[in-house]
Amino acid sequence: MRDFMKKVCYLTRIKDEEKLIPYHLLYYYNMGIRNFYITFNNSNAETRKAVDYFAIKKMDVILYVFEEEGLAYNQVEVFDEMSDFAYSNGHVWQIPSDADEFLVLKKGSLFKLLKKYDSYDYGFINFRWIDYMRTDKDDNDDPNYFTMCKYREPSGRPQSKIIYKWSPGCKHGHGNHLLIAKRVKMDEIGIEQGFFAHFANRSFEQVMKKRIRVGEAFILKYGEDCQKPQALEYRKWQKEGKQYFVDQWERICRERKEHFSRYIYDPIDPKMFIA
Repeated sequence: MRDFMKKVCYLTRIKDEEKLIPYHLLYYYNMGIRNFYITFNNSNAETRKAVDYFAIKKMDVILYVFEEEGLAYNQVEVFDEMSDFAYSNGHVWQIPSDADEFLVLKKGSLFKLLKKYDSYDYGFINFRWIDYMRTDKDDNDDPNYFTMCKYREPSGRPQSKIIYKWSPGCKHGHGNHLLIAKRVKMDEIGIEQGFFAHFANRSFEQVMKKRIRVGEAFILKYGEDCQKPQALEYRKWQKEGKQYFVDQWERICRERKEHFSRYIYDPIDPKMFIA
């Protein structure tokens, strides 16, 4: 198992995630991953210190750091670069993950899952993308947001998330929802076996800051006439001011209360965050 897991790596691109990234890295470490590829997207000092501290404390971790200094949206290009570099290092099985999400396996280990499909030369595995959210039933004093939020949506978002076996010529789709160029789907995993847990919309300040930043990045990437939802939302904020996001946050909180009866109590295993 140990030799096989040398072929596996984690990939992420982060901005300012000092509150999430310490727990996030521990989670994947406890899943058995030792090779970590991280792109800092103009990240603050606290985020960088958290990553450095993790690498210092876990002496068996190999950390590969990339820097992204531009402001335009370049997620796809960044992940393509990391994946190609990881492949050159022998890390063919790759787990891409934003800081507010991670792979949850309900049955079996990551080793067993990847070993099952290792005969493929390349390809991807689909997982449902399931939202967890803060509710009135959660312990708001828990510093680990991932264990604080214990309720999830029953079926998830329309998009899936993927993990994959990389090969030269593969390309990432936007948001790591698919792999393009060589489309070989290995399997589609059911929720009872595993899924990607997603912890979006954590606070008013986080929502506003992230959506403004993403909107700016999309306009810089695609031009002033960009009609993508992220750019359209940015223009609404420009027109309406802070009140636009005040209204959005009130809607998010209202919908969580209205929909609570259909949420599922399914807390993340706290042992996955033990240092």
